[in-house]
Amino acid sequence: MHLSRSLSAIGVWAGTLLLGSSLYGTEPFSQAWEDKPLQLLAQSDPDATNASEDEVLLGGDESDTEDDELLGDESEDPEGSGDEDEDLLGGDDDPEDEDSAGLDEDLDSDEEEDEELETSFFMQQQYRAFGGSSSEERGGLVQSSSDDSSHKDYLVNAYQFSATLETSPYDFFYFRLLARVILQNDRIKKKRNEDYEFLMREAYFSSQEGNRRYRIGALQFKHGKVDVDSPIDILNMGNPKSLEYLSLEEGKLPVIGVRYDWLGASNFSLFAAPFRQKTDGTEYTIQRRELDESGIDNNTTESVFRPHLGATYGFGVGDGKMTIGAFRWFDKDNNIEWTSSALLSSSYKEKDTTINFATLDMDVPLGNYVLKADAGWFSKKNFYSYYKRTSDNASIFSTVQVPHTAVALSLERKFDNFYLMPVFSHRSLAKVPSETHIIGFENKETTASEERDLQKSQFGLVFILDTSETWNTTVSLLQSAPFKQTTATNIWTFKPGGEDHEFQLKLFHTASEKLLMTGKQIKSAKAFLQYQYNL
Repeated sequence: MHLSRSLSAIGVWAGTLLLGSSLYGTEPFSQAWEDKPLQLLAQSDPDATNASEDEVLLGGDESDTEDDELLGDESEDPEGSGDEDEDLLGGDDDPEDEDSAGLDEDLDSDEEEDEELETSFFMQQQYRAFGGSSSEERGGLVQSSSDDSSHKDYLVNAYQFSATLETSPYDFFYFRLLARVILQNDRIKKKRNEDYEFLMREAYFSSQEGNRRYRIGALQFKHGKVDVDSPIDILNMGNPKSLEYLSLEEGKLPVIGVRYDWLGASNFSLFAAPFRQKTDGTEYTIQRRELDESGIDNNTTESVFRPHLGATYGFGVGDGKMTIGAFRWFDKDNNIEWTSSALLSSSYKEKDTTINFATLDMDVPLGNYVLKADAGWFSKKNFYSYYKRTSDNASIFSTVQVPHTAVALSLERKFDNFYLMPVFSHRSLAKVPSETHIIGFENKETTASEERDLQKSQFGLVFILDTSETWNTTVSLLQSAPFKQTTATNIWTFKPGGEDHEFQLKLFHTASEKLLMTGKQIKSAKAFLQYQYNL
């Protein structure tokens, strides 16, 4: 049984490592500060506050920009489209009485209407080639001891294509797909393999009428204001490949769903994701594929439909903005159970979970600073327990559902040529059952014998320095407690001769304290060099 990749995403990544992956989203900060005044950043729409993945990959999200332009057109003349429809449907009151001047006016009007109704097509293409090395120690949190360590080399060629098809001034189709060819060399197993990926990153239809907008298709949602380590930006499943290749701008997988927005001085949004979600981190494992192909997955007899719904309401508070939300949504950390020992055959079970939670986020300008805050209250949420059973030395991996509260705060400041953001987060678990050992929250030699409450805090610092028009560097640090784990990233970006060509050196390192139950550390070191060309 091979579950190494699964557990690295679930055990390690579901703890502090996944929090470190958010740091690569800091690159858009410099772009955002250059394009918008501080006050506008603080008061903007939650989805527009932070640069999207499109901005990271392509230098700008055409679809979002177009939405803003469309909204502006609508607010300036909300009745304009209605007048055009009337002309098209019944513009000739009496065709038999038209004179030549009237005909000329009708022809000119028809030409203008045809121009407005004419479809437009925009596309962007991007090629990336990157290679690097990854060394990992998983702290013994695996089924097989042989999978505890890995040392791999990668060479990846990636092509991304995005397109926008405007069918009217207020309607468009947008899609973004990614194709990759991956060459991988496993130094420990002395094995080389080649893999191919074809991923739909987004694909949706967007329509707007007045202040009302809806989108339907494969969507990526941004929820919350805090850009690093937000506890409420959890409306999409995570992409386990993003950290593996240090392509962390791809950290979210799309969700098939619908989003409705009422845009104005106050914003109201509705979310729906009606289908069952698979657990992140296992869909690429051999065992996950075997379960799917064999049809023995414990979910195969269940309906694929789920009542995943959510709503948010955003309003102004002084010079800032606040958003409250309520969700009945899937838990991106799904229910997973497995047992493995030398005496017993390994077992594996996986099940999606629906949870209920409320959220609050806000951003407030404070002079030259912007204060952001995210908070979430979960009636119950999934967390993972791992321990070694003393009777037969079996490895036990299970899921516990407990009440959970979390908050994150950040303070942002843009100086002349650098950007600084300290961030703090705190998570609390209540009524954790006995005979469990929660990954990332505690470090004991044995499981707890009583019910208990657990706490975890994390402090982070993001620093971006623009050394010149062509060079910039991003440094990010995270430190957690009482379970001690340090995560550091460093990205050097070089853009010779404009925006078409870009070189990046990406460095990543994380290390935890020694796990008392296994006698091992969680460690990871990665280095990648990337070339990007915008066609």
